[in-house]
Amino acid sequence: MFDYAPGRVIVVLYPFLPWLGLMMLGYCLGRLFEPAVSARKRQQWLVYLGVGAIGLFVGLRWLNTYGDPFP
Repeated sequence: MFDYAPGRVIVVLYPFLPWLGLMMLGYCLGRLFEPAVSARKRQQWLVYLGVGAIGLFVGLRWLNTYGDPFP
């Protein structure tokens, strides 16, 4: 919270949302970094996830329905 003037308080919650998402992603991906998982299998999964994320991004931009409501 920021107290920038007497009687007024600003609460900034926006940075909490991306931080929470990254924390949950790290928790879920933690199983890939266990000693029982081979480095080759870990690399394979990370490449698949990366290509899938890029494909999702390109697909959303190609549809042109996500983002600017008035393109």
